[in-house]
Amino acid sequence: MARSRRGRGEGAVYQRKDGTWCGSVSLGVNAAGRRVRRTVYGETKAAVLRKLDAARNGLLPRAAGVTVGQFVRSWLDGIKTALEPTTWAQYDGHLRNHIDTHLGGVRLAALDAAGVIGFVGRLTRTGVSAATARKVVRTLKAAIAEAVAADILPKNPASRVSLPKHDRPVPRVLTPKEVEKLLASAASHRLGAVFAVAIDSGLRQGELFALTWADYDGTAVMVTKSLAELKGRLWIKAVKTRNARRQVPLAYARPALAAHREAMATEGQDTTAAGLMFPDTEGGFLRKSNFGRRVFHPIVHAAGLTGLRFHDLRHACASLMLVARIDPKVVSSRLGHGSAYFTQDVYQHVIPGVQAAAADTLAGVLSGEIGYTQATNSGNKEPSKRPRKRPKVA
Repeated sequence: MARSRRGRGEGAVYQRKDGTWCGSVSLGVNAAGRRVRRTVYGETKAAVLRKLDAARNGLLPRAAGVTVGQFVRSWLDGIKTALEPTTWAQYDGHLRNHIDTHLGGVRLAALDAAGVIGFVGRLTRTGVSAATARKVVRTLKAAIAEAVAADILPKNPASRVSLPKHDRPVPRVLTPKEVEKLLASAASHRLGAVFAVAIDSGLRQGELFALTWADYDGTAVMVTKSLAELKGRLWIKAVKTRNARRQVPLAYARPALAAHREAMATEGQDTTAAGLMFPDTEGGFLRKSNFGRRVFHPIVHAAGLTGLRFHDLRHACASLMLVARIDPKVVSSRLGHGSAYFTQDVYQHVIPGVQAAAADTLAGVLSGEIGYTQATNSGNKEPSKRPRKRPKVA
């Protein structure tokens, strides 16, 4: 089949073997007397023609002379107002500490997949954890995707680069005895109720510190916000996702919370709807660093639970519910996870009680002591005794 002729003024436009359309056009000569050509790419011929037209009119951005570090900085400055300050600060750290160090001086137009793979290797060799390396590469990918969207680059060289393998750390599982020791150690402290509510509810630390008495109706807490902290500044922000916005019923922690409210009133703190549930001694927000140094670690040390983190209280809530055979969907909803699959992936494989119960049930089925139908039906339902109707055969 004969190749169709290009129209007048189209420039060199053709389709490559990979299906991508490519075009180039002369833009005259530069100050040094050298001819300047611009090459563009697109999914269709029409898209390439539009880009060539934009290039002729000086409307198409160029990557010439722009380095990776300069472009990522420009991208970060452009999205700053659209991100949470803590999220932007994390991206900024990725650029300053890693991207600038290893790729900052590389021309954006010269960056290819091999360069990104080498960047990942250098991160690993310099001792950057796999979890951090994955986050840094994701930031780089997002920035370069904007360069592609702006027609500065034809494709994203980081799009198919494999991320460093990262094994999620195994959550620490507190036993009921350890929880009992921890709560006994916290009982006499003015903020001891934080521990009871944390283990009962599974709330994150920022969610707990943002609670006011208006969020508690005597039976449940309503989670809609979180306390954020960055470089000494504190502010309240909305929870990130629809699943994180949730109502969490309390049972075990209710007596401790009632006693805590009375103690706060005696202390002179605001226990009306507007008052913070867990204030510092001056009625203000708790700072994570101060709470950890002055409250959490001394209580944990007194309980003999070395190496415990505050987030492990959230893990304790989840793991104890799963050991009690509570439906993972319920656990997921209580924790504010995106799905029960995530909850099961994080916790179920490290909960000995769940695995032991599963092994016992399987052994009973295989040995004939437990019928298959009995094992697959819930304890509240009787197995159906009606024979299934066989489909009619035409």
